[in-house]
Amino acid sequence: MRLATDNIAHLVDFVFSSPDDTELKGIWMKMLDDDQEAMKILRKRSEYTEEDINNFQSKIDDFFTAYVEKSGAEKKGVTNYIHMLGSSHITYYIHENPR
Repeated sequence: MRLATDNIAHLVDFVFSSPDDTELKGIWMKMLDDDQEAMKILRKRSEYTEEDINNFQSKIDDFFTAYVEKSGAEKKGVTNYIHMLGSSHITYYIHENPR
């Protein structure tokens, strides 16, 4: 099964195809990996462990920091969805509403 992130990775490859874009391309690919790993944790069907929750927020923190500080998106690129993740609202909700 082909994941949506595979298609996004192809887009990142295309957009950052210049040798001058190597660093930025690496930043975006790492962000995609962090997001994908975090979403795997979030979508799991069993109850979250404390380790799951901590790993989820750690991946999201890495993603958010890179998105705002390194990717070129800056604060103006923070959507409501990105804000919910980066501000730990989702992690708070998981703690307050266990399955």
